[in-house]
Amino acid sequence: MNVLTIDVDYAFSPSISEYDDFVSGSVIDLNLQIEQLEKLGMRPELNEKKFNELISVVKRLGKNVSLEKVTHHHEILNVLPGCNLTIFNIDHHHDIFYPGWHDKEILDEGNWVYHLETCDGYFWIRNKDSEDVPDHNLSFDVRELYMNDFLSSFPIFDSVVFCASPHWTDGRGNDIVEKLISYIEV
Repeated sequence: MNVLTIDVDYAFSPSISEYDDFVSGSVIDLNLQIEQLEKLGMRPELNEKKFNELISVVKRLGKNVSLEKVTHHHEILNVLPGCNLTIFNIDHHHDIFYPGWHDKEILDEGNWVYHLETCDGYFWIRNKDSEDVPDHNLSFDVRELYMNDFLSSFPIFDSVVFCASPHWTDGRGNDIVEKLISYIEV
């Protein structure tokens, strides 16, 4: 089963690279996170070119694709089907785990891939300014792609999971998810 997951923080590159190290993610209150970034003079900015790339992706989806929405990316584990999966993740972050940022044994938005149990393969569609995948011992194949490569060999998807990532998108992620969904032809 092919699952596409779209984390809208992908469309906040390159500004996300400026504030990435200062975001604590879902471990703190969103309003406190926004306040901290404002004190640092940092504000996430939507990149229209990247957003248009996401629009081009959702316009290619089939009419019968199953849709799910999550707020924080680790919540995807609650909506994934129980069968073997090939996951394609459009995301600024690889979400395998980030050494020094968290304990990879405790599930959070930055390590949900490490916690996958039924995965045949993981394809990360990344930004050029995203952090590289760390050394890992995952039992499945992990590959990195850029959007052009992904679009040129676009698979058929059974399920799509949208992620709002409010801490990385200045709380605008839900609105962006809804706008993307509106481009899916029914």
